[in-house]
Amino acid sequence: MSPFKILFTISFLSLALGPFRTAFGQEEDIRFKALDVRGHVTSYRDETDETTRLHKDQTDDDGDQVTTEDKSEVVFRLRGKAYVHLAPNTRVLISRLRAAEPKGIECRLTLVYGRLIVQLDKTPTTPFEVIAGTVHSRVHGTLLEVIRNKTKDTVRVLCHEGNVVTNSKGHVEMAKKGQVVEFAKGGFKSKYYFSMEDEADMEEWQQYLHEVRTHRTNQPH
Repeated sequence: MSPFKILFTISFLSLALGPFRTAFGQEEDIRFKALDVRGHVTSYRDETDETTRLHKDQTDDDGDQVTTEDKSEVVFRLRGKAYVHLAPNTRVLISRLRAAEPKGIECRLTLVYGRLIVQLDKTPTTPFEVIAGTVHSRVHGTLLEVIRNKTKDTVRVLCHEGNVVTNSKGHVEMAKKGQVVEFAKGGFKSKYYFSMEDEADMEEWQQYLHEVRTHRTNQPH
């Protein structure tokens, strides 16, 4: 085959396979990757219908469910989008994770019970939502915390940066930076400002994330 024909064939295949390669790359990016796993954390994988222990650098995607036991926690990274922290005794379902137009990721996490922190790289332009019982929270900032005590049937939504809009049974409340919206038995209970304990918990998370980022950066390539 002449050099011209070889070059033509390569160019044609590159153009023909380009969309498939791009789609595959996007699909690979739309996964939560475990940056740090401490203690016993399990993952139910929807695709294989199996529950296995989660290890560092493994991934979870749409339909998967992650559970942390006592004294266990995990930090996930959604590439180019967010860090997500599951505290001890927490269960979260990735109920929606898909590409969104024009260039973004649509994400919905369902907090079955426990404590969840979402730290976004920037204010989202595509939906990022957290469901906890009947409480639906949509993030319009970059740092959100949701706590669900399933036994007491209470949900607390804490806005650390920007604002978040909550909706439960048609009752809409917006929390601004420093505010907490609390629900009991699915109904709105109150809105108030952080306690010192809440601030201390968030400072602890920020330090944890800093350690994870520093460790990843200093790892040999």
